[in-house]
Amino acid sequence: MYGDLRRVHRSGLIACVYRAAEWRHKEVELAAHDLLQHLDKTSA
Repeated sequence: MYGDLRRVHRSGLIACVYRAAEWRHKEVELAAHDLLQHLDKTSA
């Protein structure tokens, strides 16, 4: 489980990027990657 459904967890986004790439869901992969970058910028 990657969270409590109230917060976005970095590990969940990372898993989403890798799983989407594995299954060749490019739009999902790119969207999750963009969210991960946004999360990293705002938490720094």
